Amino acid sequence: MSTRSKGVFINICVADVEKSVAFFRELGFEFDEKYTNGVAGCLILQENVYVMLLCEEHFQIFTPKTIVHTKNATELLLGIQLETPEAVNALCERAFSLGARRYKEPEEVSGMYGWGFEDLDGHIWECFNTSAEPENIEAAEEKSESGSRALIPGLALDFIEHLTQDIQ
Repeated sequence: MSTRSKGVFINICVADVEKSVAFFRELGFEFDEKYTNGVAGCLILQENVYVMLLCEEHFQIFTPKTIVHTKNATELLLGIQLETPEAVNALCERAFSLGARRYKEPEEVSGMYGWGFEDLDGHIWECFNTSAEPENIEAAEEKSESGSRALIPGLALDFIEHLTQDIQ
C-alpha cells in the first residue's frame, strides 16, 4: 500500500502575520484568502502545496515543543524550484530589496543553479533551477549508494552533498 497526500501544508512561525503576508505578496506569491487572517496566512506555492505563516500563539497550538526562533537557529529549509536561473535571481533580488537577508552567494553545482534568502523571520528559502535532463537524473540515481538516497534525484543529491560537505 502506498501513502499519498492530497495536499502539503508547511507550517512556519512568524512574528507578524500581516507583515509576512505583505512581504510574500510583494514577491509575487498568492494567498488563499479563506485561510488568511490575523493569525495565519496561507501562501500558495502550487496546487495543493501551501506554506502556512502562523503567529507564535497559533503555531504553539499544534506542538507541545519549544518553538525554534529562526533568527538564531534553522528549523527547516524551504526549497522552491523556479523556471530559470534568471527567475531565481529576480526572486532573490526582490526579496533582498524588501528586507530579506542575504546569507550566501549564488552557486551552480552539477547542473543546478541555486541562491536563497532569509525571510523577515529568518526562515531560509532555497530557490533553485535545474537544467538536468531526465536521462541525467536517472543516471545519477543509478550511481546512488543507498536505497533512501536513490529517492532524491541524483543532481539534487550532488547539490545537497556539496552544500553539506563541511558538516560531514
